[in-house]
Amino acid sequence: MASKHQHMIKLPVHFFKVILTRTLLEGKLMIPSTFVREYGEVLPNTVFLKLPNGAEWEINVAKRGDQVWFEKGWKEFAESHSLGHGHFLVFSYGGTSCFEVLILAKCGLEIDYLLNEKEGNGVAKDQEF
Repeated sequence: MASKHQHMIKLPVHFFKVILTRTLLEGKLMIPSTFVREYGEVLPNTVFLKLPNGAEWEINVAKRGDQVWFEKGWKEFAESHSLGHGHFLVFSYGGTSCFEVLILAKCGLEIDYLLNEKEGNGVAKDQEF
């Protein structure tokens, strides 16, 4: 059953993140504070990042005060999809434990996801134009 809080907010909600070198070195991705203020209480400790090809990646969520990160599993997700400085990710959250994710290359074009990618492993092709 959905919480009372979720009924007050229109779902799904979207946010984006630009990947920075610092994010890659730290091995975690901070979730925007405005998203955390609205959904932090109902956000589970484990979420799934679902790609357009149907692949799902299990990611642990770390909560420290008002800050929340995609942490354990994030580094492997980033490496598997060859994320680099300047990649642009769009997240869609529908109020469950699943975030739908689109990955745009530095050139602005969505990457090619492997069709046979399995949960937690696989490589996405990224062409630079």
